[in-house]
Amino acid sequence: QQHQHQQQQLGVAAEYHHEGFVGYQQHQEVWRQEAAPMTDHGHHQESYAGEVVATVMRPDSEEDKDMRYQDRIRQRRMKLAGYLAEEVANTMGDHRDRYLSDMRKVLAEASSTTREAYLTDKLEEPNQATITQRVPRVLGPLAEPPEFGGWNSEPVQEHMELIGELGPSRHAWCKWWDPNTGCGELVDVDDESAIAVVSAALTTAVNVSPRLKYLRHGEFVEYRRVDRGQGQIARAVLVRGLKGWPLMCEVDGARALKA
Repeated sequence: QQHQHQQQQLGVAAEYHHEGFVGYQQHQEVWRQEAAPMTDHGHHQESYAGEVVATVMRPDSEEDKDMRYQDRIRQRRMKLAGYLAEEVANTMGDHRDRYLSDMRKVLAEASSTTREAYLTDKLEEPNQATITQRVPRVLGPLAEPPEFGGWNSEPVQEHMELIGELGPSRHAWCKWWDPNTGCGELVDVDDESAIAVVSAALTTAVNVSPRLKYLRHGEFVEYRRVDRGQGQIARAVLVRGLKGWPLMCEVDGARALKA
């Protein structure tokens, strides 16, 4: 009878667990260990005779339920971000898996809010009207993007000097790109700050007009950040592919602007 009563308790606990209560598995293990006496060799006997530990099932709070729900949503969105990263990586052809591995490492090292921001940007697909409104934020007082040569966004200097921050390159992704003006916006992986970028700042092996250079929406890059002063967002120089990879404009051969 005692054994039958214990089995009924387990059945009730299982029903509670199904209704959103927690702790069933832990209580079941405690019951098994306490209820089954030990043999001379330190093993539990098959019989369930012994003292049963009474437990109280605690219902989940609304906060616990909401936290688990939000965690499931984040996991699903991170999977979606992975699928979108694969879409970008397809440009690399036979080297897709290696490129995708480097992309995933950068995302894995980023904060959850940064990964969420990347997913949001990648799903946005801004239209031309939206992009046109954003261009002045990138160009600032300039009427059009600078074009000092196909290999550099900076004018010729007579003396060597450091342009931008002193330190290793930073990681970012392309939030949007305007093929009509040859400029766009990056989002820094570390602090999610907006970074202005122009086609002349893109580093490619081939020395071509900046009009043939561009970034793809969602493409990851490395860059050096340059402060443009109060009232303007920072700009990027020495922009190249993630971890030394070529930019996608070098690989797929498409053109941002007519030559």
